[in-house]
Amino acid sequence: MRNIDPLIRREFERLGINIVENDSLADLVISKVKYQRIKRISFIALGILALAFSTFLLLQIAGTTKSSNTFPAGNSLSFNQESSSPDFLPLPQAGYRDINASSKEGSTIAYTFQLKQGWIIQEITDNPDPIMGEAGKIEIFKIDEDVPRLVQQYSMSSRTQINEFGVPEDGIYKFVLTFTNPNFKGRVRVAFVRSL
Repeated sequence: MRNIDPLIRREFERLGINIVENDSLADLVISKVKYQRIKRISFIALGILALAFSTFLLLQIAGTTKSSNTFPAGNSLSFNQESSSPDFLPLPQAGYRDINASSKEGSTIAYTFQLKQGWIIQEITDNPDPIMGEAGKIEIFKIDEDVPRLVQQYSMSSRTQINEFGVPEDGIYKFVLTFTNPNFKGRVRVAFVRSL
């Protein structure tokens, strides 16, 4: 009994009979076992072929997508502007600032850029102030001969806000963010991006 193939032994046990010398019964069991083995091998072969075909298709799709990309990898869709002087910040500019609006110095932050006419500057503020309303103001000054002239003003809300500023003429511009909630102390994310 131990020398009999395990699949054949299982088929005899399924039939519920002891192994006896019956040639026709043995042929029936052996043919059924062969059929099961061929069926199992066929399923494995089909699975391997399907896996190989799907891998080939994925590689083809990945190659097509990669070749149709018109933007170089690693570059952003915004413009980079180097600073011409240590007095001005380069673009883009992004980072976190700690705000303590209980003092005049801690409630105001400023950024100075040298900008060209026609540029579009996106100013993004992510302010976690819980007041859920107007949290301050953003003023944009043009600096002419060290004299600031207000050219644009926006309300600053709590949470995330995006403002666009179209530069009217070449020059030096100062963005002043003033937080008006005297109870607010926290970290604010500020970003400036040239989009045109």
